[in-house]
Amino acid sequence: MLLNFNQLFPQLPDTSRVWLYVSDRPFDATESNYIQDVLSDFTQNKWATHGTKLMASGSVLMNQLVVLAVDEEVMNASGCSIDSSVRLMKQLGTELKVDFFNRLFVLISKESEIKRVHFQDLNQYADWKLLNPMVSSLEEVRNRFLIDVKESNLFR
Repeated sequence: MLLNFNQLFPQLPDTSRVWLYVSDRPFDATESNYIQDVLSDFTQNKWATHGTKLMASGSVLMNQLVVLAVDEEVMNASGCSIDSSVRLMKQLGTELKVDFFNRLFVLISKESEIKRVHFQDLNQYADWKLLNPMVSSLEEVRNRFLIDVKESNLFR
């Protein structure tokens, strides 16, 4: 069920900056495909900073998580370009009736099960894996995205 995260966005370098958006519910197959199409169009054709197209990619993971990545060695994402990606995610949220912006919830995994839990409840899932919401680079996603809950900074 879980992806091989070290294969995510092979065209982008480890130094690429990432943004994560966890949905408050899983997407069905039609929604996942739709979101992927919107992300592909946005990152390949529309996402720009000061008129210059960004080297970027986006993906839906596990039918509940959206990842956007930008190669900032080519061009940094500016405040306006980041704002445009946030607008896109808000638009998708409104359209699909999902919330991508409640940062109090995280995704955890055990075997083939994925759960969305409040970060204060993580102590009840010490033997699970956490999809680390603190990652900021593609290198971290590829190598340290899935960590033991009990070893995370969120575990108490």
